[in-house]
Amino acid sequence: MLNFKKYNMKKYIVLAAAISLACTQAFAQLSDRVNNPSTFKIGTRPVQGNMGITIGTSYVDLKKIFDKTQDYTTMPIVSFKYYQADDLVITIGIKSTKSKRVSYGEADSLLNDLRMKKNDMRDIENKFMIVPGIEKHFLSSNIFDVYCGARIPLGYVKDVNENNIEFYNGNFSYSTDKRLSYMYGVDAFVGLQFFVADLPLALGLEVGYSGCGFLSNKTRHDREFNYEGVSGQQTFYSTAGDDFNYTKLKAKTYDSETDVRISLNYFFKK
Repeated sequence: MLNFKKYNMKKYIVLAAAISLACTQAFAQLSDRVNNPSTFKIGTRPVQGNMGITIGTSYVDLKKIFDKTQDYTTMPIVSFKYYQADDLVITIGIKSTKSKRVSYGEADSLLNDLRMKKNDMRDIENKFMIVPGIEKHFLSSNIFDVYCGARIPLGYVKDVNENNIEFYNGNFSYSTDKRLSYMYGVDAFVGLQFFVADLPLALGLEVGYSGCGFLSNKTRHDREFNYEGVSGQQTFYSTAGDDFNYTKLKAKTYDSETDVRISLNYFFKK
């Protein structure tokens, strides 16, 4: 006859031994693990040797874009950045803008006291700049980055205005105004970057003071007319802010303004 009490005791001993052996092996496996030292970051900050591309626009540009009185087109400021050091950045950018207004109209002689037949008008302004610069960064945080810097815009501005009027009685007035002026200046600014999550992206906000000079800032006016059988041609020069017309003219001007810029920055390695 089997001794069930003795049999159960042996069964418990064997089970306990098996559990003890399994726990020992499991502890040996866990003891070989190495803790993961990585931590979650709010942002990814560029360091020496990294590069970046910045695309931005300004309050002044946005104001002109939404101005319904003119057809204004601007290419966002596109800049290349190179981190010479963790806190020193060399930049170079380009900017191009275009403003255009065109109209063409024909008038009914019965409704127009001047008997004007048609009026053809075109007003175009083009600007192009190359903008080298430098930035000094102050915070080493992976969240925010505060910096200041300066840029030197170099480029040109070209204006063309044409206005051709013809009348039913044969009179006409053709006028062409042209300006080609070379630009130079300085742009001092302070900025703030916010690094986006664990991505190589940053949102930027800058407040700057810009000064811009214009060399050979004169407009050439060409006129051709016919009035009551008397026709002629005329060429003269003028500059903004001066009511006089000149046969010869040398002029240069310097303008300044404050502006706010927003930007999106993308960083990468070589």
